Amino acid sequence: MTANKSMAEELLDQARNTVALAVGAGADDAVASVSCGRALEFQYRADKLEKVQEDTSRSLGIALYVDGRFSTHGTNDLDPARLSSFVSEAVAITRELEPDPHRAITPPELYAQRPEVDLDLVDGTLLELSREERIAWCRQMDSEAHGHPDVISATSGVTDSSGVSARVSSNGFEGTHERTSVWYGTEVTIREDDLKRPEAWWWVGGSHQEGLPSPQDVGREALRRVLSRRGSEKVPSIRTTMVVDPEAGSGLLGRMMGALTAGAIQQQRSFLADRKGTRIASSLLSITDEPLR
Repeated sequence: MTANKSMAEELLDQARNTVALAVGAGADDAVASVSCGRALEFQYRADKLEKVQEDTSRSLGIALYVDGRFSTHGTNDLDPARLSSFVSEAVAITRELEPDPHRAITPPELYAQRPEVDLDLVDGTLLELSREERIAWCRQMDSEAHGHPDVISATSGVTDSSGVSARVSSNGFEGTHERTSVWYGTEVTIREDDLKRPEAWWWVGGSHQEGLPSPQDVGREALRRVLSRRGSEKVPSIRTTMVVDPEAGSGLLGRMMGALTAGAIQQQRSFLADRKGTRIASSLLSITDEPLR
């Protein structure tokens, strides 16, 4: 059994124990999630390593269903004695809340016979990435980003992380999740005239390093972007067709689709709360059926 598999089993046991504590304290149902992770950040500027920061975390969250009431709680103190007291107090607090008839634990039939598909979210090479490799990437980006005499400064960085989590519900669900990620990029500032200092950046990332642009390409692209901003001027106000950069498209769509979430509609935080079945809601939903290009 690998180290991560051992960790997943350990987290599963802790989630099971937490659910048992909640039910023993009087909860009708409970869902516990336990996670641990590690992130490492390198930052390179002025031809030297400027920052190295490592973060490790381990935390627990629990959703409680008590006498028709609902609440969520979290802690990073996983000492068994203190955790028992934490869960008991959380159940008691939940019992004092107003009833919430719209909250219910996920029915077992919705997760029964779920497929066991490997989503390929773990890049084993990132778990073995060395300090020297991270610094080399930073230097490669920095070298390309300084490829013009008007460059004033450039800051390059590499951030990678890995994490494992487990979730257990009182009505039968159990599962684990593991993933890795890596991001690297450069921010560049150039001199345009005595006053203007255009800035631009480019970062790339994903679950796997394979398939991402090389650090050299990232540095070159960051430099190209900042140089393209020279001579930029404010345009007059005008009513016209808006062209959205593909990189901004996901954020724009995310904000629009957020208006369709159940929580936003139920709590009247959505401009579409009273538009169910109308053309605007149907149009937004149809966007998700089309691939983003």
